[in-house]
Amino acid sequence: MAAETSRQVEIALVGIACATVAWALEGAEHAHVRAEAGFLVAQAALVTVAISEHAVVIPRIWLDASRTSPDNGLVYVLLGPLLCASLLLAHSQDTTSFTAEDQLQYARAIFWAASACAMRFQAFTMGWVPKSPLLSAAADLLAALSSGVMWVLGSTLAGLRVDLASGIVWCTGLSLCALVMQKFLIDIWTRAFKKSFTVGEAFCVIIAIALTFTDFVLLTLERTMISSFTLPFGAFNERAPLWVALQGGLLGVLALPLFMNSFLKKHAILDNETLFVDPRDPSFNFRAGPTSPDNTPLLSWNRDALAPKDLVIFVGIVGVWLGGVISFWVGFLLGGQHPVWFVRDYTFSSAEHAKALVYWIAVLGLGLPVIHLIASRAGWPLIITRKLYHILALAIFAPPMVAVPAFLALSFGIAVALLLFIEVVRICRIPPFGAWIHAFLRNYTDSRDEGTTILTHIYLLLGCAIPLWLFTDIAGPSTSEARFAGLAILGAGDAAGAIIGSQLGRRHWPGGRKTFEGTLAAVLSTLAVLRALHWAHAADKPFNWPVVFVATTLTCLIEAFTKQIDNLTLPVLYAALLALPQLPMPRLPFY
Repeated sequence: MAAETSRQVEIALVGIACATVAWALEGAEHAHVRAEAGFLVAQAALVTVAISEHAVVIPRIWLDASRTSPDNGLVYVLLGPLLCASLLLAHSQDTTSFTAEDQLQYARAIFWAASACAMRFQAFTMGWVPKSPLLSAAADLLAALSSGVMWVLGSTLAGLRVDLASGIVWCTGLSLCALVMQKFLIDIWTRAFKKSFTVGEAFCVIIAIALTFTDFVLLTLERTMISSFTLPFGAFNERAPLWVALQGGLLGVLALPLFMNSFLKKHAILDNETLFVDPRDPSFNFRAGPTSPDNTPLLSWNRDALAPKDLVIFVGIVGVWLGGVISFWVGFLLGGQHPVWFVRDYTFSSAEHAKALVYWIAVLGLGLPVIHLIASRAGWPLIITRKLYHILALAIFAPPMVAVPAFLALSFGIAVALLLFIEVVRICRIPPFGAWIHAFLRNYTDSRDEGTTILTHIYLLLGCAIPLWLFTDIAGPSTSEARFAGLAILGAGDAAGAIIGSQLGRRHWPGGRKTFEGTLAAVLSTLAVLRALHWAHAADKPFNWPVVFVATTLTCLIEAFTKQIDNLTLPVLYAALLALPQLPMPRLPFY
């Protein structure tokens, strides 16, 4: 009963967050963004009511592939449309760019594509599953066409001049590409990444990758178009090379497991129970794998040593894909410059970048050994040891986020790509590092890392990076707070809440282990860090206390009730709320 109450409270809080953003959209100055407000509210209402009334039917194949959790996190499918709506609102407030209207129109197209992906997911969970591939393709096409029509309809009602045919074709194509990519990624998830996500987490990641890939394909088409049939929005014309290199590199590393599919099938660890075997245990043999008391192998961690020819094949695949295909693609979009040389030139183009590198080396050189020493000898609970990495992230990223945000954004991309590649090395058992990477990460895993992949440390980095990536180049009134959202909520709020709550907490929220004291510590520490970052970055601009307080309180309450990996969900939700220019106010007769 208590667990169900906790679940209902979480659903209600996410619904309130959606309603808050939608209400703010409805009050926007641009008339052609108001239709999105009503649709977001309707979508949120449909999801929350369906989940609350248990009117969802999750396909069996999804349940078998999802991580064991008291809650499947279905409500978080709304994070995609919610974040896109917040970006749309931020672009509507940006009056500094000559291409602001184009950016706004493209943000609307992305919103409708994200909504189409979310609606198709909702259709699956409500039992509206076509019985044939042809009907399924027709449903995808109808959802995509509806997105294109809604985009054109909003622009037309606002009195904007848009080419009707061009707008419908391009926006429908954008949504259809995202839907096809979503279906492909769902298949990959259910076959190769079992137990790594709950259903809600999986769709957060899938929608994000699908939209990012679609955007990159659209960018490529725009740069190669020769005919006069061009995009109805010129959002790509002013995209900086920095973001092109970052986006292309991340997508390249993400697609690496797909490119080496046959190699993974032969050599990867696909049994989730492997992660619960302690490599430090005497019964664990890195060559033969973990054994039972009667000395028989339990799992296939490294039962067969990787042959030298397989190592050569791995290096060859990585070289062809990353060094060949991706480098050529990204280099073409960079005007012929190799992405590695671009990163080198950009890194050493400023003395501030060199200072940031020296600072990172110093902090990491001191922080990592200290945390490892604490983990191995101090005997502190695992929850506190894990949160020390959050505090380390705050120390590493806070000064550069204020001083050199663009360079930090690029560095985030390189670090995430490197961690993803290291994860491929781990699950493919690449000698000599695969087993030792696994042994090191095993010190910091818990029940949420039961799947093929260990992702919580990557989520920490992504949680700090995503708000910075999305809001750095938008000159809206509240985007300075939004870009700090991930660092504040994870580096300060989540860490303080866990440490204070586990050590001093006495009053538990219903249905869980989180405490009132921990939530209060999370709210206060997040507010303090966000205020300090804003002061350091934009001391001459007012701090939007009403929006910040409501956004922080709502996000920390959701953290208290969620059973999902908060490194993934909280930064996105917090950034979406912080980007509101002001709290929506009811239009009362006396107001």
